[in-house]
Amino acid sequence: MESFDKIYYRAAERKGGEQALAYLISEPLTNAELVRVTDSDVLAEFTRAIFKSGFVWHPLVLS
Repeated sequence: MESFDKIYYRAAERKGGEQALAYLISEPLTNAELVRVTDSDVLAEFTRAIFKSGFVWHPLVLS
């Protein structure tokens, strides 16, 4: 498994440096904030992320 440092530096390189990467990464929620997140909000965020990923929905054509 790759180390976090290796993944982090590769991401920073792809996004234009560590400062640009830091701008894109959000701060994690505190425990108190996490307790207030509803199940429907979690499901909505998962759904948004899944559909944003760009699944190809057309049928597979085998020759």
